Amino acid sequence: LYLLDLESNSDDSSHHQTIVVFSSRLRLPSLTIFPRIGGDGRLAGLGNLLLKKLAQRRGRTLDLPAHPRFAQRHFVSGPDEDALRHFLTTGRLDRLAVLEHMVVDGKGGVFTYQRVHFGKQKGRVHRDQIAEHVQQAEEVLRALGG
Repeated sequence: LYLLDLESNSDDSSHHQTIVVFSSRLRLPSLTIFPRIGGDGRLAGLGNLLLKKLAQRRGRTLDLPAHPRFAQRHFVSGPDEDALRHFLTTGRLDRLAVLEHMVVDGKGGVFTYQRVHFGKQKGRVHRDQIAEHVQQAEEVLRALGG
């Protein structure tokens, strides 16, 4: 597990923590999970359209109507739809559905995890936030089977 703290050079001085997780037990298909913005308003709809476009840059975005709890919070995409559907079992989707605002990008035995804050929590990151971030990446690891 590696924690990368990326600091923006723009005027907003925001930090983006990305965690890279390696595990020999993981057997991930190429996948990307993007967050979905909650709410039914036009602004949320536009934001979700943008996030879906970003997810589609990594492959086809899957519709998962049988898993509304997951689909309500996340988009998932990848180049091999059959591999994704086989890998994303009900148990995995249920465990991932409880996590919010995450970006996961993975393949094989490695994935990156980043939590998106949608415009809040800019500035310096505190030690307790780092611990929470690491704990969430560990939850993703367990959910993905590592």
